[in-house]
Amino acid sequence: MTNQAPNPAVLSRLYLSAVLPCLTDLAEQDPAARAIMGKTDASIALRILGGPAATLQLKDGKIDWHNGSIGWPSVTLLFFSERHLNAFFAGNKLAVPIPVWGGWRIGLLARFSKLAALLEATLNGEPSVLATPGGRRLHARLTLIAAGLGLSSLAKGDAVASHTLRSLPPGLAAFIETLPIAKSEK
Repeated sequence: MTNQAPNPAVLSRLYLSAVLPCLTDLAEQDPAARAIMGKTDASIALRILGGPAATLQLKDGKIDWHNGSIGWPSVTLLFFSERHLNAFFAGNKLAVPIPVWGGWRIGLLARFSKLAALLEATLNGEPSVLATPGGRRLHARLTLIAAGLGLSSLAKGDAVASHTLRSLPPGLAAFIETLPIAKSEK
């Protein structure tokens, strides 16, 4: 089997519909995320020019994810293409989205940046996250949420994943993840 570069359209949909929704659970489970949000009451839309979008509503220490752009967001971040959005999520400092609305809301954008960094650290299983039982639990939880939410995008856009998913028998899926036990937990 050869390694192929990910399909940019599939990858961008994974970011919008599987990774960003994890912010909802992160805010619910992690006091650090709620501290970053403070009393924020705003929304941020991320939109690909001529393509999909997602909106995050931040209010009362909670984050709600919505497929598409809803209402009149406080900030709208525009990406010129799927590759542009993918490069942004991959951490490319030159892949800056265009704030077509609300760019003056620097505080909100800074909070979003901090939340995104916290989500990235949690999903990537950074040592600081995995150092505590709560961090390990949250890492496993968010990883499973992203994996589950990503199935639809993969089934619709990736031929190999689509074939694999179609070949699975119908029914429930079970997942077992083993995590190393810290010495303090023994």
